[in-house]
Amino acid sequence: MLVEQTDLVLTSNSALTERLKSYGFERDFLTLDIPSAGEILLPAHPSQTLRIGFMGGKDHAIDLDLVIPALIEVLREFPQVSFDLMGVFTKPASLQEFGARVQMVSHVNGWGEFMDAFAARHWDVGLCPLVDLPFNRVKTHIKWVDYTRVGAATVASRGAVFDACCGEGRGMLAGIHRI
Repeated sequence: MLVEQTDLVLTSNSALTERLKSYGFERDFLTLDIPSAGEILLPAHPSQTLRIGFMGGKDHAIDLDLVIPALIEVLREFPQVSFDLMGVFTKPASLQEFGARVQMVSHVNGWGEFMDAFAARHWDVGLCPLVDLPFNRVKTHIKWVDYTRVGAATVASRGAVFDACCGEGRGMLAGIHRI
């Protein structure tokens, strides 16, 4: 109903535009390469340790599973690396061996409070893995925006919604390495 009552529909990526058109909507569509921006809350900073993070909800558990094997390798090889899992998650059993180096960060209500708590984690790297699913193909780049706002480098799935925003050195695109 909302799409039918508009003159112009802004979408976050071409896959979402095509999906909406496939439903028969005959509207003008404008696809934005990087749909949002935000104020820098914390600039990137050098550190003696490395903190990697992943944020999301239970619906992102399948995406997190993509990077667990590589994360285990990194945590085993580099004792100065720690990992934060921010959101509504249960600590994966496979990460128990790392004890306090793997921190569970509780869900925070309210956008401003969330961004303050997020920035306070001082992540160096934010992970954006995405399983290749129809739903994930029409997501936005918001995780990249949020990670950038808090000074974290982004490592994201190649071939997903992050290809454009991570291009030209604005992030790192990775395939999945299976051991």
